[in-house]
Amino acid sequence: MRRPLVLVFVLFALVACTAAEESAPVQVHVGDSMVNGAVLKPYKNQWQVSVTTPAGKENPDAALWTDELSFVKVDGHQCLQRTQVATFKQNGQVVGKTTTINVFDPKTMAPKLRSFTRHVEKTGADDSTHIEFHDLEVHFEHSGDGKIDTEEVKLETPAFDFYGGLYGLLLSTLPLKPGFSATLPSVDEDAPTVSWVTFKVTGEDSADAGPKGKVKVWVVEADSRLGPMKFWLSLDAPYIIRLEYTAKDNGYTWKYQMV
Repeated sequence: MRRPLVLVFVLFALVACTAAEESAPVQVHVGDSMVNGAVLKPYKNQWQVSVTTPAGKENPDAALWTDELSFVKVDGHQCLQRTQVATFKQNGQVVGKTTTINVFDPKTMAPKLRSFTRHVEKTGADDSTHIEFHDLEVHFEHSGDGKIDTEEVKLETPAFDFYGGLYGLLLSTLPLKPGFSATLPSVDEDAPTVSWVTFKVTGEDSADAGPKGKVKVWVVEADSRLGPMKFWLSLDAPYIIRLEYTAKDNGYTWKYQMV
């Protein structure tokens, strides 16, 4: 008389295991066919950035952030280059500026170069980071305070440059669909080590794309090392329409709205 009940429990366990397997994030590696950077087209874009502290104090004009994607030649090979320039403000005054340049393979999204420079208006201080990627070999150079530090590192696995500046642009090259979840390796933002980021498509929506009006988007939420990120991604340029990000270290929430 107990066999039917036992069978029910067995079937339930099998269904639960199958559901868990289906919902597990797909591992994406550099060179995987599901990454298709060939869909990307050159563009120019900009966001108005606001920031809110954990106490609720808001600066609605924290930065103007420009973003441009263009084709460039590196060692005779055609690559894509993403250039982001952020001008930060406080009480209407410019307090600093950063420039991030990412050069990467236009099909696989494998990184080739990364350059980051920062200028602080009040002190006049400048610092920069330059990284060259050669599959597993990474050349890392940082300059600041009159010093230059270099490091040659071998990564444990080929990695994308999500944390170094590609972010939602990289995610937009994947086969986004409802419920799609994946995890991928990225070179860290500040050091030549590998960190992973996991994300999931949580729905479809429409978002204000500034001069383009309302556009259809995929809503993608990422569990990143830096804190939770939420992207509104379009299938057409300029791809990243909106972004919200809460920094893990201080709880500040940054909102990027296309203008």
